[in-house]
Amino acid sequence: MTLRFAFPVFAEARKTLLAWAPFMRRVGNPALYIGAEYVFQDWDPTLSAGTMTLADVQIFIARYVQVGKMVHISFYATFTTGGVATNTVFFTVPKSARAQSPGVDGQYAIVQITQAAGPELGTLKIAAGSDIVTGFRPGGVNWTLGANRLIVGNFFYEAN
Repeated sequence: MTLRFAFPVFAEARKTLLAWAPFMRRVGNPALYIGAEYVFQDWDPTLSAGTMTLADVQIFIARYVQVGKMVHISFYATFTTGGVATNTVFFTVPKSARAQSPGVDGQYAIVQITQAAGPELGTLKIAAGSDIVTGFRPGGVNWTLGANRLIVGNFFYEAN
């Protein structure tokens, strides 16, 4: 006995999902809607670093999309560091994070950061109820002062 399966091409699957969309939205599942409602948008983040100064800030990518309460961020920024070195860089996001349960201090992600020695993985944290992300170097080590520092990545977080 030979089993044969037929898989729909993307256009057929999209057509079917679009036909189902009005019914799916009534049951509270807007993430299944496929259309122009969920497209990436630009936002204008502000970067800062506490005691460290940031100069020559260039933001190449600052885009987000929100599906329900889930926000997906794509970003790419370069800058020059000066002043008194610190281990954190801050930037704003377009939507505030969800206020969490007691004992939970925020949402985390791993991203690439670049220092004079080359790329490394850093940690991002968005505090509960905040619209500011903190980017940490691995092990709590300070950023080195100089040009061509970079922070780039993609991450998800839950919004209010």
